[in-house]
Amino acid sequence: LVVGPDNKVELRQLKASRTVGNQWLVDDGLKAGDRLITEGLQFVKPGIEVKASEATNVPAKNPAPAQATDKAAGGKGE
Repeated sequence: LVVGPDNKVELRQLKASRTVGNQWLVDDGLKAGDRLITEGLQFVKPGIEVKASEATNVPAKNPAPAQATDKAAGGKGE
């Protein structure tokens, strides 16, 4: 479900090409200004007007990526 620029809930089919954890890459189905509903789905239905707010079910910061290590360097017997 999506909240459109008019603050009304719309049922849309989204096309996602891949996911990583809780992050999705949406290729089709969203327009500029749309907001995806990620929580409280049981309380809304298409056509009703809502007051959207920022998501609280996602981490505020992405964790830092792990640094690559060079296991071949500095080994014994080289």
